[in-house]
Amino acid sequence: MSVYSARIMNDIKTSLMSIASVMFAQTQLVLTADEFISAYISPDHVAKLKEVEQLVGFVGATSMYTNGQTSTGVGMRLYFSFKGHPPVILPRYTGSGMQPNCPEGVRSKITEWADERYRLGCIFGDALDALEHLNRTCGDDRAMNLMLPALVTIMAKNSNFEEDRMVKRAKKLNDRSGFGALPRMTPANRERLKEVSAVINMAAMLPDTQDYNLNQRDVLVARSNSANINDVRPNIFIDPSEGMRVAAFL
Repeated sequence: MSVYSARIMNDIKTSLMSIASVMFAQTQLVLTADEFISAYISPDHVAKLKEVEQLVGFVGATSMYTNGQTSTGVGMRLYFSFKGHPPVILPRYTGSGMQPNCPEGVRSKITEWADERYRLGCIFGDALDALEHLNRTCGDDRAMNLMLPALVTIMAKNSNFEEDRMVKRAKKLNDRSGFGALPRMTPANRERLKEVSAVINMAAMLPDTQDYNLNQRDVLVARSNSANINDVRPNIFIDPSEGMRVAAFL
């Protein structure tokens, strides 16, 4: 028998992803206009695109999706948001990814961000899997909280109102002692849940908004997600042949 009902679990997962949203909002990638142009626009086209804009004004898209990947080759789909509009008119090929002659410093900046976004995505993905697994295998909510120490934090962040049912449930859980049956788990998975909980607890303390003080044509990579279904991470609680999950990106 599950510890929590499907409705309560849905509320807990929603609260978790709200925490993830705040963390991802605090870790967005900012490129200057020059960095963006050097990464995604062919050098032969820059002057011509600027000349066209001088003649007719800005035309075309004011945001863009493009392909990206981590240093290990995991594909990502990136959404670029511009403070005003793009530094230059956007050719269609910008949707394919960085140009071959992108300066190494800029390429490294983008790739390092992608690595960190993927790392965080997998952490929150593992947290979602942990909630499902622990809800099925733990003896009670106190056992769930022992295995995933961030559970109280997740529940408490469901609302800013102390009378919210989930917030009150979190306080009661935190005040109680003892616990029910614990599931069997490998030492590696136990350590992973500690790592996951540490990140969630830290993310829950971040402010809800971030002021990036962007210049007029700076570029903000606002969102990312897994580029295709083959770019997956294992569910750490089950045999890899039985289930693979796309990393959770926002």
